[in-house]
Amino acid sequence: MASKEEEFKQRFAAVLTDLQQNGKDDPEAMWLIGSLAAEIIDKVGALNWVEFKRTMGQETYSKLLTDFEKEGNRQYREGDHKKAFAIQAVAMSLVAYTQTSPEMRTGEAILDELIERTIKIFRQSRKTTN
Repeated sequence: MASKEEEFKQRFAAVLTDLQQNGKDDPEAMWLIGSLAAEIIDKVGALNWVEFKRTMGQETYSKLLTDFEKEGNRQYREGDHKKAFAIQAVAMSLVAYTQTSPEMRTGEAILDELIERTIKIFRQSRKTTN
């Protein structure tokens, strides 16, 4: 039986691969990731996603993961798989921050770069609709 760390690594790799291979073909999913991450960093006044992760406390981390699990599961049950996937991607970035292996650090950097791009896309789309 795989450990929690190994299970997370496998799921993380699958999500990262999916984002890299299919994300560019799904602007709605990318927009959802950006809107979620932007909402989080705007609430705390962080400059960007990476800064938010570096400065968040343990209480914030735990609450976000609990909220993500509940909301992600609800969205999935209700059939909104894109929202569930967006929540999962953002949550995985948070968990990856707590990992120490070189592979996870590399994957985290790739995911964080993608999240930063989706935040920019989200913010640009808001400017054009206002």
